[in-house]
Amino acid sequence: MGRTRLIAILLCLFTSMPAFARHHRHRHYRRHHRHYRHRHRIAHRGLIILPSPQKNVDRAWSLSMGLRFRRANPTYGAFVALDAQTGRILAMAQYDRYRKSRFRPAFSARFPAASVFKIVSTSALLSTDKVFPWTRVCYHGGRASINWYILRHSRLDRHCRNLQQAFAHSTNAILAKLAVRFLSNTMIYKTAKLFGFNMRLGLPGLAVSRTHKPRGRLERARMAAGFIFSHISPIHAAVLAAIVANGGNMVYPHWDVRPGHATNNPQKYEKSHRRRGYRVISAKVAAELQKMMRETTARGTAAKYLSWVQRKGMVVGCKTGTLTGAGLKNSWMVCFVRTGNRDIAFSVLSANRYHYRKSGPVAITAVRYLLKKQSESSNKLSESANKKTRL
Repeated sequence: MGRTRLIAILLCLFTSMPAFARHHRHRHYRRHHRHYRHRHRIAHRGLIILPSPQKNVDRAWSLSMGLRFRRANPTYGAFVALDAQTGRILAMAQYDRYRKSRFRPAFSARFPAASVFKIVSTSALLSTDKVFPWTRVCYHGGRASINWYILRHSRLDRHCRNLQQAFAHSTNAILAKLAVRFLSNTMIYKTAKLFGFNMRLGLPGLAVSRTHKPRGRLERARMAAGFIFSHISPIHAAVLAAIVANGGNMVYPHWDVRPGHATNNPQKYEKSHRRRGYRVISAKVAAELQKMMRETTARGTAAKYLSWVQRKGMVVGCKTGTLTGAGLKNSWMVCFVRTGNRDIAFSVLSANRYHYRKSGPVAITAVRYLLKKQSESSNKLSESANKKTRL
C-alpha cells in the first residue's frame, strides 16, 4: 500500500511539473530551447573586419556597425558609407561568421542585386519620357517570380498601383510589365553599364559587378524586377545610392589616406586612384528617384525600420531588396541620408545561409549614429553662439 501511494504521488508531481523541468535531461530539447540557442549562438561569434589604420575613416561608426553585425550574427555582413558628392569612403564594417581569412564581403560581387536593381530599371523607364511616376498599371502575382501569365492582361489584374507606389512597395509585376512595353534589351543593358555594371570602379581589390544583356521579353522583365542578370558588391550598391543623391553623377569610391602612411606623398596617391565622374541620369530623373526612395522610407518596404527618422528632421531615402542566390538568403538596404549640407550614401547587406536575417535593424544603427553626430554638432554650434553673445 505504501509503495502504491508513493507511485501515485510521483505521478502527480511529474504531471504538474513544467515541460522544461520534465525534459531538461533530453539533449534534443536542450538544443532547441531558447536559452540553449542563445548560449550556442554567442559561442560562435564571427570575425569583424575593419579598415586598416592608414585609412582615414570614422572608426567609431565602423566599430559600432561591426558590433551590430556580431549581435545579428549573419553568415556574411557588410556596411559601406560614402560621401555622395566625392565618393570618399567614410566608414566600413565587414562580418564573417566562419572567419575566412581572405574573403571580404564588402568587396565581393557574388551577391544578387535583387530589388536594388529597380533603381536602374526605374531610371531607364523614366528616361524614356513615356513613363512617369504617376503611370498606373494593374497587376496580379509576381511576388516570387515572373512568368508569361503575369505579363499578359488578365481578369486577375485586380490590384492597381502607379510607378512610385510600385517602387516603394517593390511590386515586381508592374516593373516587369513596364519594361516589356517601354524598354528594349539594349536600353536596359546600356543603363546598367552607365550605373557601373561590367566596369571597374578603380578601388583596389573591388570585384566587378556583373550583368548580361537579356534575350527576349521574358528575360527583360525578370531582369527589370531584379530576379536575374545582376550581381553587385556592397560598395557598388552604395555608389548607386550616391548617384541618386548627388543629382545623377557617377562617383568612384576611394580611400582617404592619412599623411605618413602607405606612401610618402598621399596627395599623389589619392589623385592616382580618383577618377572624374560622368552624367549617368538627368537631374530630373534623379529628383524623381529621390522622391521614390523617400516614399519607400515613409510608406514602403523600409517604413518598418526608418519611418521615424523623418520626424527627427532628417531626409532619408532607401531601397530594400531580398533574394536567394549563391546559396545565401540576401537582404539589402541601400539608402542616402541628407544631414545639413552633406549627402551620405550607405548600403547594408545581411546574407545568411538558412533563413533571412533582415538588414533593416542594422540600418537603424547607422542612422542613429548619424542623428547622434548631428545633435552633437548642433549643440556645439549653440554653445559657441552663446559664448559669442556673452562676450
